[in-house]
Amino acid sequence: MRIALIFILTLSLQVVQASDFNYTELRNLYIEASNNEAECKKLFELTEGSALEENIIAYSYHAVSKMLISKFSLNPFFKYSEFNSGKDMLETAISYAPNNLELRFLRYCIQKNTPSFLNYNDNLDSDSLFIATQLNSDNAELKTFINPIFNAL
Repeated sequence: MRIALIFILTLSLQVVQASDFNYTELRNLYIEASNNEAECKKLFELTEGSALEENIIAYSYHAVSKMLISKFSLNPFFKYSEFNSGKDMLETAISYAPNNLELRFLRYCIQKNTPSFLNYNDNLDSDSLFIATQLNSDNAELKTFINPIFNAL
């Protein structure tokens, strides 16, 4: 009986933790993190404990924060390592949910702004087409977030 009660309480706590993220806040931090190291670190810390299976959106923002944080480092080994780590995380998330508009948008933004020598631009055309065709079918808040950025890139 005690084990069942502990299991239920643990499961309830995980559900609460998974829903603790304010997606508007994550999206706003992402916009600021692109050009602001302090905001980038804030996004990194906010999403640090995210797990793929529990909250794929927060996990993906953590992956993106790792790639962005590498932008602010002076150490080339750290830059390369963090970028690749974030890239692997994001690709894992997208393979887990390939039809998720927000994940594909994040990858598109990263690939659009990544230097060509890193060879991370294979999905630009397919992601762009996916975003353009799916943008009207998703929720209004996500559309409001994506539209101005997508049209500016």
